[in-house]
Amino acid sequence: MIYPEKSGERLHDMLGLAQAFFEPLAELGSITPVGESDLPGDYLTLLAHSGHMTITLEAWHESLVNVHVEGEFREPDRYARHSLLSRQSDGRVVQSGIMRIDLTGLPAEVRRQIEVGETPLGRILIRAELLREVELLALWRIAAGPRLARELDLPQGTIVHGRSARILVEGRPAVELLEIEGFSTLLVERERMPRHHVGESLMPETYWTFEKLGVLDKLTTSRCAKKVGVQFVNSTGQESKPFFFRNHYDHASSETWHVERPEFDQMLFDNATELGAECHDQTRVLEVLFDGDDAATARATGVRLRTADGERTITSRVVIDATGQSSLIANRFALKEMNGHLRKAAIWRHYRGAKRDESGGGVKTLIMHTQDEKCWFWYIPQSNDIVSVGVVGDNDYLLKGRGAPEDALNQEIANCPVLGGYLEGSEALDDLAVAKEFSYTTKQAAGAGWVLVGDAWGFIDPVYSSGVYFAMKSADMASECVVDALQSGDLSAERLGAWAPTFAEGTKWVRKLVNSFYSGNFRVGKFVQEYPHHAGPLTDLLVGKMFSPDMPALFADLDPWLEKMASAPRTGDEPMMALG
Repeated sequence: MIYPEKSGERLHDMLGLAQAFFEPLAELGSITPVGESDLPGDYLTLLAHSGHMTITLEAWHESLVNVHVEGEFREPDRYARHSLLSRQSDGRVVQSGIMRIDLTGLPAEVRRQIEVGETPLGRILIRAELLREVELLALWRIAAGPRLARELDLPQGTIVHGRSARILVEGRPAVELLEIEGFSTLLVERERMPRHHVGESLMPETYWTFEKLGVLDKLTTSRCAKKVGVQFVNSTGQESKPFFFRNHYDHASSETWHVERPEFDQMLFDNATELGAECHDQTRVLEVLFDGDDAATARATGVRLRTADGERTITSRVVIDATGQSSLIANRFALKEMNGHLRKAAIWRHYRGAKRDESGGGVKTLIMHTQDEKCWFWYIPQSNDIVSVGVVGDNDYLLKGRGAPEDALNQEIANCPVLGGYLEGSEALDDLAVAKEFSYTTKQAAGAGWVLVGDAWGFIDPVYSSGVYFAMKSADMASECVVDALQSGDLSAERLGAWAPTFAEGTKWVRKLVNSFYSGNFRVGKFVQEYPHHAGPLTDLLVGKMFSPDMPALFADLDPWLEKMASAPRTGDEPMMALG
Protein backbone atom coordinates (compact mmCIF):
# COMPACT_ATOMS: atom_id res chain seq x y z
CA MET A 1 0.00 0.00 0.00
CA ILE A 2 1.18 3.53 -0.76
CA TYR A 3 -0.31 5.33 2.24
CA PRO A 4 -1.05 4.28 5.84
CA GLU A 5 -4.64 3.53 6.58
CA LYS A 6 -4.45 5.58 9.77
CA SER A 7 -2.24 8.52 10.61
CA GLY A 8 0.58 7.48 12.92
CA GLU A 9 0.27 3.79 12.14
CA ARG A 10 3.68 2.03 12.43
CA LEU A 11 4.28 0.62 8.98
CA HIS A 12 6.52 -2.29 8.08
CA ASP A 13 5.15 -2.86 4.62
CA MET A 14 8.13 -1.21 2.94
CA LEU A 15 7.97 -3.72 0.09
CA GLY A 16 4.41 -2.59 -0.64
CA LEU A 17 5.63 0.98 -0.83
CA ALA A 18 8.58 0.00 -3.01
CA GLN A 19 6.30 -1.90 -5.38
CA ALA A 20 4.35 1.27 -6.06
CA PHE A 21 7.44 2.64 -7.82
CA PHE A 22 9.25 -0.54 -8.87
CA GLU A 23 6.83 -2.68 -10.86
CA PRO A 24 7.53 -5.53 -10.81
CA LEU A 25 9.44 -5.54 -7.52
CA ALA A 26 12.22 -7.53 -9.22
CA GLU A 27 13.22 -4.23 -10.85
CA LEU A 28 14.31 -3.12 -7.39
CA GLY A 29 15.94 -6.43 -6.57
CA SER A 30 15.94 -9.24 -4.05
CA ILE A 31 15.52 -7.80 -0.54
CA THR A 32 16.52 -9.53 2.70
CA PRO A 33 16.40 -8.13 6.25
CA VAL A 34 19.76 -8.06 8.07
CA GLY A 35 21.15 -7.00 11.43
CA GLU A 36 23.79 -4.39 12.20
CA SER A 37 26.43 -7.09 12.55
CA ASP A 38 25.80 -8.09 8.92
CA LEU A 39 26.58 -4.64 7.52
CA PRO A 40 30.00 -3.91 5.98
CA GLY A 41 31.89 -1.11 7.70
CA ASP A 42 30.96 1.69 5.27
CA TYR A 43 27.27 0.76 5.28
CA LEU A 44 27.33 0.53 9.07
CA THR A 45 28.34 4.19 9.21
CA LEU A 46 25.82 5.24 6.58
CA LEU A 47 22.78 3.31 7.79
CA ALA A 48 22.90 2.26 11.44
CA HIS A 49 22.20 5.59 13.14
CA SER A 50 19.33 7.74 14.33
CA GLY A 51 20.38 10.88 12.46
CA HIS A 52 18.87 12.15 9.27
CA MET A 53 20.31 10.62 6.14
CA THR A 54 20.90 13.90 4.31
CA ILE A 55 23.38 15.06 6.97
CA THR A 56 25.10 11.68 7.18
CA LEU A 57 25.29 11.26 3.41
CA GLU A 58 26.76 14.71 2.79
CA ALA A 59 29.35 14.26 5.52
CA TRP A 60 30.31 10.83 4.18
CA HIS A 61 30.71 11.99 0.59
CA GLU A 62 32.10 15.41 1.54
CA SER A 63 29.65 17.02 -0.85
CA LEU A 64 26.18 18.50 -0.77
CA VAL A 65 23.57 16.41 -2.58
CA ASN A 66 20.89 17.27 -5.11
CA VAL A 67 17.51 15.57 -5.38
CA HIS A 68 15.84 14.36 -8.58
CA VAL A 69 12.28 13.07 -8.35
CA GLU A 70 11.71 9.91 -10.42
CA GLY A 71 8.02 9.42 -9.62
CA GLU A 72 5.36 10.60 -7.17
CA PHE A 73 1.81 10.13 -5.86
CA ARG A 74 -0.26 12.99 -4.44
CA GLU A 75 -3.42 13.27 -2.32
CA PRO A 76 -4.64 16.31 -0.37
CA ASP A 77 -2.68 15.47 2.81
CA ARG A 78 -0.53 12.59 1.60
CA TYR A 79 2.52 12.54 -0.61
CA ALA A 80 4.85 9.74 -1.74
CA ARG A 81 7.83 9.84 -4.08
CA HIS A 82 10.79 7.95 -5.43
CA SER A 83 13.89 10.12 -5.79
CA LEU A 84 17.62 9.94 -6.37
CA LEU A 85 20.27 11.87 -4.49
CA SER A 86 23.42 12.83 -6.38
CA ARG A 87 26.62 14.53 -5.27
CA GLN A 88 26.95 18.16 -6.31
CA SER A 89 30.70 17.61 -6.65
CA ASP A 90 30.48 15.22 -9.62
CA GLY A 91 26.82 14.33 -10.22
CA ARG A 92 27.21 10.69 -9.14
CA VAL A 93 24.00 9.12 -7.79
CA VAL A 94 24.67 7.88 -4.26
CA GLN A 95 21.18 7.01 -3.02
CA SER A 96 17.88 5.73 -4.32
CA GLY A 97 15.10 6.52 -1.89
CA ILE A 98 11.35 6.22 -1.42
CA MET A 99 9.35 8.24 1.09
CA ARG A 100 5.76 8.66 2.08
CA ILE A 101 4.69 11.53 4.25
CA ASP A 102 1.63 12.68 6.17
CA LEU A 103 1.44 16.39 5.38
CA THR A 104 -1.20 17.06 8.03
CA GLY A 105 -0.10 19.81 10.37
CA LEU A 106 3.01 20.81 8.42
CA PRO A 107 3.45 24.54 7.71
CA ALA A 108 2.33 25.56 4.23
CA GLU A 109 5.83 26.59 3.13
CA VAL A 110 7.27 23.24 4.27
CA ARG A 111 4.54 21.39 2.36
CA ARG A 112 5.28 23.47 -0.74
CA GLN A 113 9.02 22.80 -0.62
CA ILE A 114 8.47 19.06 -0.15
CA GLU A 115 6.07 18.82 -3.09
CA VAL A 116 8.26 20.95 -5.38
CA GLY A 117 10.94 18.28 -4.99
CA GLU A 118 13.99 20.52 -5.45
CA THR A 119 15.51 20.20 -1.96
CA PRO A 120 16.38 17.06 0.03
CA LEU A 121 13.73 16.36 2.66
CA GLY A 122 16.15 16.46 5.59
CA ARG A 123 17.36 19.94 4.69
CA ILE A 124 13.78 21.21 4.53
CA LEU A 125 12.84 19.79 7.93
CA ILE A 126 16.06 20.95 9.58
CA ARG A 127 15.69 24.51 8.29
CA ALA A 128 12.11 24.57 9.54
CA GLU A 129 13.29 23.17 12.90
CA LEU A 130 10.82 20.30 12.54
CA LEU A 131 13.29 17.40 12.54
CA ARG A 132 13.15 16.11 16.08
CA GLU A 133 13.75 12.37 15.94
CA VAL A 134 14.63 9.65 13.43
CA GLU A 135 13.73 6.09 14.34
CA LEU A 136 15.54 3.23 12.59
CA LEU A 137 13.05 0.49 11.71
CA ALA A 138 14.99 -2.12 9.73
CA LEU A 139 18.16 -2.77 7.73
CA TRP A 140 18.10 -4.44 4.31
CA ARG A 141 20.40 -6.32 1.97
CA ILE A 142 19.48 -5.85 -1.68
CA ALA A 143 20.77 -7.69 -4.74
CA ALA A 144 20.22 -4.83 -7.19
CA GLY A 145 17.61 -5.48 -9.85
CA PRO A 146 17.79 -3.98 -13.36
CA ARG A 147 16.31 -0.57 -12.56
CA LEU A 148 18.10 -0.04 -9.24
CA ALA A 149 21.38 -1.09 -10.87
CA ARG A 150 20.86 1.50 -13.61
CA GLU A 151 20.03 4.20 -11.07
CA LEU A 152 23.15 3.56 -8.98
CA ASP A 153 25.33 2.81 -12.04
CA LEU A 154 26.24 -0.65 -10.76
CA PRO A 155 26.30 -4.11 -12.34
CA GLN A 156 22.97 -5.89 -11.97
CA GLY A 157 23.01 -8.20 -8.95
CA THR A 158 25.49 -6.07 -6.99
CA ILE A 159 24.86 -6.33 -3.27
CA VAL A 160 23.92 -2.98 -1.75
CA HIS A 161 22.30 -2.13 1.57
CA GLY A 162 19.55 0.14 2.76
CA ARG A 163 17.35 0.97 5.67
CA SER A 164 13.77 1.81 6.48
CA ALA A 165 13.21 4.55 9.03
CA ARG A 166 10.59 7.01 10.14
CA ILE A 167 10.80 10.64 11.12
CA LEU A 168 8.81 11.97 14.05
CA VAL A 169 7.60 15.55 13.67
CA GLU A 170 6.36 17.17 16.85
CA GLY A 171 6.28 13.75 18.45
CA ARG A 172 4.14 12.00 15.88
CA PRO A 173 5.19 9.69 13.01
CA ALA A 174 5.06 11.81 9.86
CA VAL A 175 7.54 10.36 7.35
CA GLU A 176 8.49 6.83 6.39
CA LEU A 177 11.61 6.20 4.35
CA LEU A 178 13.29 3.46 2.38
CA GLU A 179 16.87 4.60 1.65
CA ILE A 180 19.25 2.48 -0.45
CA GLU A 181 22.91 3.40 -0.64
CA GLY A 182 25.14 2.55 -3.60
CA PHE A 183 28.89 2.26 -3.39
CA SER A 184 31.49 4.27 -5.25
CA THR A 185 35.02 3.67 -6.45
CA LEU A 186 37.76 5.89 -5.04
CA LEU A 187 41.01 6.02 -7.04
CA VAL A 188 44.00 7.84 -5.57
CA GLU A 189 47.35 8.64 -7.18
CA ARG A 190 50.37 9.68 -5.12
CA GLU A 191 51.91 11.99 -7.75
CA ARG A 192 50.45 15.02 -9.45
CA MET A 193 48.92 14.01 -12.78
CA PRO A 194 50.24 13.86 -15.42
CA ARG A 195 53.57 12.34 -14.36
CA HIS A 196 56.40 10.36 -15.93
CA HIS A 197 56.67 6.58 -15.57
CA VAL A 198 58.61 3.79 -17.19
CA GLY A 199 56.77 1.33 -19.44
CA GLU A 200 56.23 2.92 -22.84
CA SER A 201 56.14 0.00 -25.29
CA LEU A 202 52.87 -1.93 -25.20
CA MET A 203 52.06 -5.52 -26.13
CA PRO A 204 49.35 -5.95 -28.80
CA GLU A 205 47.12 -7.96 -26.44
CA THR A 206 46.44 -4.81 -24.39
CA TYR A 207 43.93 -4.05 -27.16
CA TRP A 208 41.16 -6.07 -25.53
CA THR A 209 41.36 -4.34 -22.16
CA PHE A 210 41.48 -0.93 -23.86
CA GLU A 211 38.37 -1.94 -25.81
CA LYS A 212 36.59 -2.88 -22.60
CA LEU A 213 37.55 0.45 -21.02
CA GLY A 214 36.30 2.35 -24.06
CA VAL A 215 39.61 4.12 -24.79
CA LEU A 216 40.54 2.61 -28.16
CA ASP A 217 39.27 5.64 -30.10
CA LYS A 218 41.22 7.95 -27.80
CA LEU A 219 44.41 5.98 -28.36
CA THR A 220 43.88 5.73 -32.10
CA THR A 221 43.44 9.49 -32.42
CA SER A 222 46.17 10.35 -29.93
CA ARG A 223 49.67 11.44 -30.87
CA CYS A 224 51.10 8.11 -29.60
CA ALA A 225 53.35 6.40 -32.15
CA LYS A 226 51.81 3.26 -33.65
CA LYS A 227 53.88 0.18 -32.81
CA VAL A 228 53.79 -2.33 -35.63
CA GLY A 229 56.54 -4.75 -34.66
CA VAL A 230 59.82 -5.59 -32.94
CA GLN A 231 63.38 -6.09 -34.11
CA PHE A 232 66.47 -7.55 -32.47
CA VAL A 233 70.14 -6.61 -32.85
CA ASN A 234 72.76 -9.11 -31.68
CA SER A 235 76.13 -8.43 -30.08
CA THR A 236 77.92 -8.29 -33.46
CA GLY A 237 75.53 -5.59 -34.71
CA GLN A 238 73.55 -7.90 -37.00
CA GLU A 239 69.92 -6.76 -37.24
CA SER A 240 67.17 -9.34 -37.41
CA LYS A 241 64.46 -9.30 -40.00
CA PRO A 242 61.72 -7.05 -38.52
CA PHE A 243 58.80 -8.95 -37.09
CA PHE A 244 55.57 -7.18 -38.06
CA PHE A 245 52.62 -8.24 -35.91
CA ARG A 246 50.11 -8.11 -38.77
CA ASN A 247 52.05 -10.78 -40.65
CA HIS A 248 51.14 -13.15 -37.84
CA TYR A 249 47.59 -12.01 -37.15
CA ASP A 250 45.83 -9.53 -39.43
CA HIS A 251 43.48 -7.78 -37.04
CA ALA A 252 43.22 -4.34 -35.44
CA SER A 253 44.51 -5.90 -32.21
CA SER A 254 47.80 -6.86 -33.88
CA GLU A 255 49.11 -3.32 -33.67
CA THR A 256 49.61 -1.26 -30.54
CA TRP A 257 51.41 1.89 -29.40
CA HIS A 258 54.54 3.44 -28.00
CA VAL A 259 53.00 5.74 -25.41
CA GLU A 260 54.15 8.83 -23.58
CA ARG A 261 53.27 7.85 -20.06
CA PRO A 262 52.22 11.31 -18.81
CA GLU A 263 49.54 11.60 -21.51
CA PHE A 264 48.67 7.89 -21.49
CA ASP A 265 48.21 7.70 -17.73
CA GLN A 266 46.25 10.96 -17.70
CA MET A 267 43.93 9.51 -20.35
CA LEU A 268 43.25 6.43 -18.19
CA PHE A 269 42.83 8.60 -15.08
CA ASP A 270 40.31 10.84 -16.84
CA ASN A 271 38.51 7.82 -18.30
CA ALA A 272 38.06 6.40 -14.80
CA THR A 273 36.46 9.70 -13.78
CA GLU A 274 34.15 9.60 -16.81
CA LEU A 275 33.09 6.06 -15.85
CA GLY A 276 32.05 7.24 -12.37
CA ALA A 277 35.10 6.75 -10.17
CA GLU A 278 36.09 9.46 -7.71
CA CYS A 279 39.70 10.21 -8.66
CA HIS A 280 42.27 12.25 -6.73
CA ASP A 281 45.93 12.85 -7.48
CA GLN A 282 48.54 14.16 -5.00
CA THR A 283 46.99 11.80 -2.46
CA ARG A 284 49.26 9.39 -0.61
CA VAL A 285 48.07 6.11 0.88
CA LEU A 286 49.76 6.04 4.29
CA GLU A 287 48.51 2.58 5.15
CA VAL A 288 45.89 -0.01 4.37
CA LEU A 289 43.73 -0.66 7.43
CA PHE A 290 43.14 -4.25 8.58
CA ASP A 291 41.27 -5.95 11.39
CA GLY A 292 44.07 -8.51 11.85
CA ASP A 293 47.82 -9.02 11.45
CA ASP A 294 48.05 -12.16 9.32
CA ALA A 295 47.68 -12.12 5.53
CA ALA A 296 45.70 -15.36 5.59
CA THR A 297 42.97 -13.99 7.84
CA ALA A 298 43.25 -10.19 8.08
CA ARG A 299 40.36 -8.29 6.51
CA ALA A 300 41.02 -4.95 4.82
CA THR A 301 38.65 -2.30 6.15
CA GLY A 302 39.89 0.84 4.42
CA VAL A 303 42.84 3.16 3.95
CA ARG A 304 44.45 6.12 5.67
CA LEU A 305 45.28 8.90 3.23
CA ARG A 306 47.26 12.10 3.24
CA THR A 307 45.85 14.84 1.05
CA ALA A 308 46.69 18.50 0.65
CA ASP A 309 44.12 19.20 3.38
CA GLY A 310 45.51 16.68 5.87
CA GLU A 311 44.93 13.05 6.78
CA ARG A 312 41.71 11.23 6.04
CA THR A 313 40.49 7.72 6.82
CA ILE A 314 38.27 5.94 4.28
CA THR A 315 36.42 2.74 5.08
CA SER A 316 35.75 0.38 2.22
CA ARG A 317 34.52 -3.05 1.31
CA VAL A 318 37.43 -3.85 -1.02
CA VAL A 319 40.92 -2.35 -1.32
CA ILE A 320 42.69 -2.88 -4.65
CA ASP A 321 46.43 -2.37 -4.22
CA ALA A 322 47.78 -0.92 -7.47
CA THR A 323 50.71 0.88 -5.80
CA GLY A 324 53.30 -0.59 -8.17
CA GLN A 325 56.64 -1.54 -6.71
CA SER A 326 55.71 0.24 -3.47
CA SER A 327 53.57 -2.88 -2.93
CA LEU A 328 51.96 -1.65 0.29
CA ILE A 329 50.08 -4.81 1.19
CA ALA A 330 52.75 -7.27 -0.02
CA ASN A 331 55.42 -5.45 1.99
CA ARG A 332 53.24 -5.29 5.08
CA PHE A 333 52.68 -9.04 5.10
CA ALA A 334 56.12 -10.00 3.66
CA LEU A 335 54.51 -11.58 0.58
CA LYS A 336 57.20 -10.65 -1.95
CA GLU A 337 59.36 -13.37 -3.46
CA MET A 338 62.35 -11.88 -5.29
CA ASN A 339 63.64 -13.59 -8.42
CA GLY A 340 67.26 -14.29 -7.59
CA HIS A 341 68.06 -15.13 -11.21
CA LEU A 342 66.93 -11.72 -12.41
CA ARG A 343 68.65 -9.23 -10.12
CA LYS A 344 68.64 -6.60 -12.83
CA ALA A 345 68.83 -2.82 -12.93
CA ALA A 346 67.81 -0.33 -15.60
CA ILE A 347 68.99 3.18 -16.51
CA TRP A 348 67.05 5.17 -19.07
CA ARG A 349 66.43 8.58 -20.54
CA HIS A 350 64.90 10.22 -23.61
CA TYR A 351 66.60 11.64 -26.69
CA ARG A 352 65.40 14.12 -29.29
CA GLY A 353 66.38 13.82 -32.93
CA ALA A 354 67.56 10.18 -32.92
CA LYS A 355 67.14 7.87 -35.92
CA ARG A 356 63.63 6.61 -36.70
CA ASP A 357 62.58 3.81 -39.00
CA GLU A 358 58.88 3.95 -39.88
CA SER A 359 58.84 1.16 -42.44
CA GLY A 360 55.75 -1.02 -42.16
CA GLY A 361 53.44 1.88 -41.41
CA GLY A 362 54.67 2.62 -37.92
CA VAL A 363 57.58 2.23 -35.52
CA LYS A 364 59.18 -0.83 -33.93
CA THR A 365 60.62 -1.60 -30.51
CA LEU A 366 64.30 -2.45 -30.93
CA ILE A 367 66.21 -4.72 -28.54
CA MET A 368 69.98 -4.32 -28.92
CA HIS A 369 72.72 -6.34 -27.26
CA THR A 370 75.99 -4.77 -26.20
CA GLN A 371 79.19 -6.21 -27.68
CA ASP A 372 80.12 -8.16 -24.53
CA GLU A 373 76.47 -9.27 -24.04
CA LYS A 374 76.47 -8.09 -20.41
CA CYS A 375 73.62 -5.66 -21.12
CA TRP A 376 70.90 -4.94 -23.62
CA PHE A 377 69.13 -1.75 -24.67
CA TRP A 378 65.54 -0.91 -25.46
CA TYR A 379 64.97 1.66 -28.19
CA ILE A 380 61.40 2.98 -28.31
CA PRO A 381 60.57 5.72 -30.86
CA GLN A 382 57.76 7.98 -29.66
CA SER A 383 55.96 11.02 -31.02
CA ASN A 384 57.45 14.52 -31.33
CA ASP A 385 60.83 13.15 -32.51
CA ILE A 386 61.48 11.60 -29.05
CA VAL A 387 63.04 8.17 -28.43
CA SER A 388 63.16 6.33 -25.10
CA VAL A 389 66.47 4.52 -24.57
CA GLY A 390 67.23 2.27 -21.60
CA VAL A 391 69.96 -0.17 -20.67
CA VAL A 392 69.32 -3.31 -18.57
CA GLY A 393 71.96 -5.47 -16.93
CA ASP A 394 72.88 -7.25 -13.72
CA ASN A 395 72.40 -4.87 -10.81
CA ASP A 396 75.95 -5.19 -9.46
CA TYR A 397 77.56 -4.83 -12.88
CA LEU A 398 75.50 -1.82 -13.95
CA LEU A 399 75.38 0.22 -10.75
CA LYS A 400 78.41 -0.64 -8.65
CA GLY A 401 81.87 0.83 -9.29
CA ARG A 402 80.73 2.64 -12.44
CA GLY A 403 80.42 6.17 -11.11
CA ALA A 404 77.19 8.07 -11.67
CA PRO A 405 74.34 6.25 -13.49
CA GLU A 406 74.76 8.64 -16.44
CA ASP A 407 78.39 7.52 -16.75
CA ALA A 408 77.33 3.87 -16.77
CA LEU A 409 74.69 4.58 -19.42
CA ASN A 410 77.17 6.37 -21.69
CA GLN A 411 79.75 3.60 -21.25
CA GLU A 412 77.24 0.98 -22.34
CA ILE A 413 76.14 3.09 -25.33
CA ALA A 414 79.79 3.11 -26.41
CA ASN A 415 79.70 -0.70 -26.03
CA CYS A 416 76.79 -0.89 -28.51
CA PRO A 417 77.95 0.64 -31.80
CA VAL A 418 74.62 0.15 -33.57
CA LEU A 419 72.89 2.19 -30.89
CA GLY A 420 75.60 4.83 -31.08
CA GLY A 421 74.81 5.18 -34.76
CA TYR A 422 71.11 5.55 -34.06
CA LEU A 423 71.81 8.30 -31.48
CA GLU A 424 74.34 10.21 -33.57
CA GLY A 425 73.42 13.90 -33.66
CA SER A 426 70.61 13.53 -31.09
CA GLU A 427 70.05 15.56 -27.92
CA ALA A 428 69.95 13.79 -24.53
CA LEU A 429 67.11 15.12 -22.39
CA ASP A 430 67.53 15.85 -18.70
CA ASP A 431 65.29 13.06 -17.39
CA LEU A 432 67.67 10.24 -16.43
CA ALA A 433 66.03 7.58 -14.23
CA VAL A 434 67.13 4.37 -12.49
CA ALA A 435 65.31 1.25 -11.28
CA LYS A 436 66.85 -1.82 -9.69
CA GLU A 437 66.03 -5.35 -8.51
CA PHE A 438 62.52 -5.16 -9.91
CA SER A 439 61.81 -8.84 -10.63
CA TYR A 440 59.52 -10.48 -8.07
CA THR A 441 56.13 -12.03 -7.51
CA THR A 442 53.91 -12.42 -4.47
CA LYS A 443 52.85 -15.49 -2.53
CA GLN A 444 49.25 -14.34 -2.22
CA ALA A 445 47.29 -12.25 -4.72
CA ALA A 446 44.22 -11.56 -2.60
CA GLY A 447 42.87 -11.72 0.92
CA ALA A 448 39.67 -10.86 2.75
CA GLY A 449 38.65 -7.53 1.27
CA TRP A 450 41.90 -6.89 -0.64
CA VAL A 451 43.47 -7.63 -4.03
CA LEU A 452 46.90 -7.02 -5.60
CA VAL A 453 47.18 -5.99 -9.26
CA GLY A 454 49.93 -4.83 -11.59
CA ASP A 455 53.39 -4.35 -10.14
CA ALA A 456 51.91 -4.64 -6.65
CA TRP A 457 51.36 -8.31 -7.61
CA GLY A 458 54.69 -8.72 -9.39
CA PHE A 459 56.98 -7.77 -12.25
CA ILE A 460 59.28 -9.88 -14.41
CA ASP A 461 61.49 -7.84 -16.75
CA PRO A 462 61.18 -5.13 -19.43
CA VAL A 463 62.67 -7.20 -22.25
CA TYR A 464 59.38 -8.23 -23.91
CA SER A 465 57.38 -5.11 -22.96
CA SER A 466 55.07 -7.14 -20.73
CA GLY A 467 54.83 -4.71 -17.80
CA VAL A 468 51.86 -2.59 -18.88
CA TYR A 469 50.09 -5.63 -20.30
CA PHE A 470 50.45 -7.49 -16.98
CA ALA A 471 49.15 -4.44 -15.13
CA MET A 472 46.15 -4.01 -17.43
CA LYS A 473 45.32 -7.71 -17.71
CA SER A 474 45.63 -8.43 -13.98
CA ALA A 475 43.40 -5.44 -13.20
CA ASP A 476 40.91 -6.56 -15.86
CA MET A 477 40.69 -10.09 -14.48
CA ALA A 478 40.69 -8.98 -10.84
CA SER A 479 37.94 -6.40 -11.44
CA GLU A 480 35.59 -9.11 -12.67
CA CYS A 481 36.19 -11.03 -9.44
CA VAL A 482 35.67 -7.89 -7.35
CA VAL A 483 32.31 -7.27 -9.02
CA ASP A 484 31.38 -10.94 -8.52
CA ALA A 485 32.38 -10.73 -4.85
CA LEU A 486 30.36 -7.57 -4.28
CA GLN A 487 27.37 -9.11 -6.01
CA SER A 488 27.56 -12.22 -3.86
CA GLY A 489 28.49 -10.48 -0.62
CA ASP A 490 31.41 -12.93 -0.28
CA LEU A 491 34.59 -10.84 0.02
CA SER A 492 36.84 -13.77 0.88
CA ALA A 493 40.34 -14.31 -0.46
CA GLU A 494 39.05 -17.24 -2.51
CA ARG A 495 36.37 -15.18 -4.22
CA LEU A 496 38.44 -12.05 -4.78
CA GLY A 497 41.50 -14.03 -5.88
CA ALA A 498 39.76 -16.51 -8.18
CA TRP A 499 41.51 -14.91 -11.17
CA ALA A 500 45.05 -15.33 -9.81
CA PRO A 501 45.86 -19.00 -10.64
CA THR A 502 44.97 -18.50 -14.32
CA PHE A 503 46.95 -15.27 -14.48
CA ALA A 504 49.97 -16.84 -12.74
CA GLU A 505 49.92 -19.76 -15.17
CA GLY A 506 50.01 -17.38 -18.13
CA THR A 507 52.79 -15.21 -16.74
CA LYS A 508 54.81 -18.34 -16.02
CA TRP A 509 55.40 -18.77 -19.76
CA VAL A 510 56.56 -15.17 -20.16
CA ARG A 511 58.92 -15.66 -17.22
CA LYS A 512 60.35 -18.77 -18.86
CA LEU A 513 60.84 -16.85 -22.10
CA VAL A 514 62.64 -14.07 -20.19
CA ASN A 515 64.88 -16.65 -18.52
CA SER A 516 65.61 -18.08 -21.97
CA PHE A 517 66.66 -14.63 -23.19
CA TYR A 518 69.12 -14.20 -20.31
CA SER A 519 70.50 -17.72 -20.62
CA GLY A 520 72.77 -16.56 -23.43
CA ASN A 521 71.76 -19.58 -25.47
CA PHE A 522 68.46 -18.43 -26.96
CA ARG A 523 69.15 -18.19 -30.70
CA VAL A 524 65.59 -17.59 -31.81
CA GLY A 525 66.17 -17.96 -35.55
CA LYS A 526 67.98 -21.25 -35.09
CA PHE A 527 65.29 -22.61 -32.76
CA VAL A 528 62.51 -21.76 -35.22
CA GLN A 529 64.54 -23.25 -38.06
CA GLU A 530 64.73 -26.55 -36.17
CA TYR A 531 61.18 -26.39 -34.79
CA PRO A 532 59.15 -24.49 -37.41
CA HIS A 533 55.83 -25.60 -35.87
CA HIS A 534 56.67 -23.51 -32.78
CA ALA A 535 56.97 -20.23 -34.72
CA GLY A 536 53.27 -19.49 -34.18
CA PRO A 537 53.13 -20.22 -30.44
CA LEU A 538 56.38 -18.29 -29.86
CA THR A 539 54.91 -15.33 -31.70
CA ASP A 540 51.71 -15.65 -29.68
CA LEU A 541 53.74 -15.25 -26.52
CA LEU A 542 55.62 -12.22 -27.86
CA VAL A 543 52.35 -10.40 -28.58
CA GLY A 544 50.88 -11.32 -25.18
CA LYS A 545 48.75 -14.39 -25.89
CA MET A 546 50.13 -16.08 -22.81
CA PHE A 547 47.04 -18.20 -22.15
CA SER A 548 47.45 -20.16 -25.38
CA PRO A 549 47.13 -23.96 -24.92
CA ASP A 550 50.26 -24.36 -27.09
CA MET A 551 52.63 -23.04 -24.40
CA PRO A 552 53.40 -26.35 -22.62
CA ALA A 553 54.41 -28.03 -25.90
CA LEU A 554 56.57 -25.04 -26.86
CA PHE A 555 58.63 -25.18 -23.69
CA ALA A 556 58.72 -28.97 -23.66
CA ASP A 557 60.99 -28.55 -26.69
CA LEU A 558 62.62 -25.21 -25.89
CA ASP A 559 63.93 -26.08 -22.40
CA PRO A 560 66.04 -29.12 -23.50
CA TRP A 561 67.09 -27.28 -26.66
CA LEU A 562 68.55 -24.45 -24.54
CA GLU A 563 70.55 -26.99 -22.54
CA LYS A 564 71.90 -28.42 -25.80
CA MET A 565 72.81 -24.94 -27.07
CA ALA A 566 74.75 -24.19 -23.89
CA SER A 567 77.50 -26.54 -25.05
CA ALA A 568 77.19 -25.96 -28.80
CA PRO A 569 79.71 -23.63 -30.49
CA ARG A 570 78.40 -20.56 -32.29
CA THR A 571 79.00 -20.63 -36.03
CA GLY A 572 78.50 -16.92 -36.67
CA ASP A 573 76.10 -17.54 -39.56
CA GLU A 574 73.03 -18.61 -37.63
CA PRO A 575 69.71 -17.19 -38.81
CA MET A 576 68.38 -14.19 -36.96
CA MET A 577 64.81 -14.05 -35.73
CA ALA A 578 62.28 -14.39 -38.53
CA LEU A 579 58.79 -15.18 -37.23
CA GLY A 580 55.45 -14.82 -38.85
